[in-house]
Amino acid sequence: MENSLEKQIEIISEKFLKLPKEKEIQIISHFDTDGISSATIMLQTLKNLDKKFSVKIVKSLEEQFIYDLPKEKITIFLDLASGSLIPIKKSGMNLSEVFIIDHHEIIQ
Repeated sequence: MENSLEKQIEIISEKFLKLPKEKEIQIISHFDTDGISSATIMLQTLKNLDKKFSVKIVKSLEEQFIYDLPKEKITIFLDLASGSLIPIKKSGMNLSEVFIIDHHEIIQ
């Protein structure tokens, strides 16, 4: 199986689209040009898919903020969270419903 970026995006996109339509999505995005631009694109995409969503723009991603996020929602982090995998795992979120879209290197 080819392991190209395009193939990985296709696999993750299919996984996302199979999630229950009625489940609300929470978008957490960074308060900078990258994050706000990413959030705008994602909002338009989710509107086109007729998905329910909420958006939070944050300056940084603190551990307590992660722990306080609602666990029943699908979570999309934009331009954030590449360095927060451990707190996300510890928070009790359903990891199959957490998506991190970030151009920064992932730190495990």
